[in-house]
Amino acid sequence: MGRRSLCFGTALAVAATVFSCGGYDSDPENKARCQTNMTVIWQKLRGWSTQKGGTPKRLGMIYPHPLRDRTLFRCPSSSDDPTGFEEGKILQDHQCSYIYNWLDCFTDLDPSVASKLILLYEKKGFHGPGRNVAFAGGDKPIRYLEKDEFDKALAFTKDWMKKNM
Repeated sequence: MGRRSLCFGTALAVAATVFSCGGYDSDPENKARCQTNMTVIWQKLRGWSTQKGGTPKRLGMIYPHPLRDRTLFRCPSSSDDPTGFEEGKILQDHQCSYIYNWLDCFTDLDPSVASKLILLYEKKGFHGPGRNVAFAGGDKPIRYLEKDEFDKALAFTKDWMKKNM
């Protein structure tokens, strides 16, 4: 096989991989790092809630203290750029990969409800048609949900927020 054929074959394989993944980042390390980012943010929100008796109304309020690494606001599979935002300000769309549902005192919620309420989620499905999410509680609050499961959980969260907040 000639060099051009090999290059062309490699290009086709790469294109087929991108097409078959729907343009999503299929790198499991990036998906895991995204979940790690969300775990750190979730822990900081939980700590804030425990210490202050509530949660910040804006995600940017946890930076720089107690969250000093603003790259945690960015999924490694996204093109978002967290630089240039100031402490306590509203994160602009291009600065954060995650959507934050403000749930005041989420640590005080009934565990059966907290495990169903999405506190934080990816604004786009960077790792597939579903999303990485952080639930307000439960045994495994940070996980990937397939699209249908994500849509149902988000609808439940929004409905609950309308009725209870």
